[in-house]
Amino acid sequence: MADFDEPQTEDLARRPRPVTDETRASVERLYREGLGRNDIARELEISAGTVSKVAKALGLSFDRKMTALATAARQVDLAADRAELEKMLLVRAREALEAMDQPYLLGSFGGKENVWNETLLDEAPVEAKRNLITIAGIAIQRAADLGRRTTSGEQLGAAESLADRIDGALIEWAKEQVDLDAAADA
Repeated sequence: MADFDEPQTEDLARRPRPVTDETRASVERLYREGLGRNDIARELEISAGTVSKVAKALGLSFDRKMTALATAARQVDLAADRAELEKMLLVRAREALEAMDQPYLLGSFGGKENVWNETLLDEAPVEAKRNLITIAGIAIQRAADLGRRTTSGEQLGAAESLADRIDGALIEWAKEQVDLDAAADA
């Protein structure tokens, strides 16, 4: 049974490390180099709060305008990345749709010797076309989702309108393909 009058041992892992003169000098040097509070904290492997306390003690302050500019720049970079992904998805959608009308290599193992056999078809079978349409539809939808995230105001309305037109055209095209396949089978 523990004696409650005895002092309890502290968890040393949770005790803050003392800030050394070297750390203070590093904070000031990195501040002068233009690094932000969080960047300094990462660089020195100390908490952002410690960086703020050291900076305040040194008479330094982090300009929130710089933080706002950095945040805005990051948002622009992310929007550009989303736009690039949107383009890539649309390219993949187009490739999937174009593959439907290309010759299709069908292969399988078969026979007593379990030999690989290949047959070149003029175009993809209906099941493969269905899969390609699904792939294209998902890629177009994801591209539209990314487009909606990267635009605002009038641009958003135009993007949604374009996405709706693309979706409509894709559905009509798919119906035509199914009708053509049904006519060919008849």
